[in-house]
Amino acid sequence: MAPFIDESEGNRFVRYTSDDSKESVEQFVKANRLEVDWSHLLLSSTGTINGRRVEQYRLPIIESTFVLSLRQELQGDGFYRVLQSDLEAGHDIHGVGFESTSPQQHARYTFVLARLGIVTTREVPVGGLAVENLLWLRRQRLKTLADEANRLAFHLRQAGTPFEFFGDATRSLAIAMLCSVFGRARTVRASQGVVQQDTANQAVAHTMMVTLATALRTYVSKLTADLLYSFDEAIAIAEDALINLTSAA
Repeated sequence: MAPFIDESEGNRFVRYTSDDSKESVEQFVKANRLEVDWSHLLLSSTGTINGRRVEQYRLPIIESTFVLSLRQELQGDGFYRVLQSDLEAGHDIHGVGFESTSPQQHARYTFVLARLGIVTTREVPVGGLAVENLLWLRRQRLKTLADEANRLAFHLRQAGTPFEFFGDATRSLAIAMLCSVFGRARTVRASQGVVQQDTANQAVAHTMMVTLATALRTYVSKLTADLLYSFDEAIAIAEDALINLTSAA
């Protein structure tokens, strides 16, 4: 049996047997660009095959806290794993909605699933890498353009998270600047309705506006290329998302 990667209780290991030479294990580790801890090599079990004693070993794979948390997020939380189990069992997605009563409340996707005439609803928090990847890989549109706008507003708020330290006044100014640059009549009016406060940091607000504009351009591109919305539909979604942000600000 050739070496292979296994996972147990959130930890990953290279598993191999006494039939595998150390050189072959090292080659496997190198080929997969793994970092391992030979000092904690564990003899996990022993057995007999055709009269021969065979030992099985477990070699821990070293992961930094950042890499571990990234891997776990890509695997998804409990809500996502329930959804994934349903999909693997043959359920079809009949629609996905976006639910959030306020920007402060954690938003969630509502999946409507169907199999053999039975309809099931699953809720999964918005923003997790696993569920976002699932939606984009399936090119899954949300139920309405309003849902799409709310989702875009959510992701724009996420893009602005590094600037939270500078306070609400700076964030509101950055959003107003972006609305003005976007140039649609509604967004320009919305930007004019934002009262500029003395506590706003102009330089930081400009940097945040550029960051949000980049995120917005990327998202509009994905709406057209991946979800096959027309350009005008994507711009309308972006416009509504910006209006949502100014309302929240």
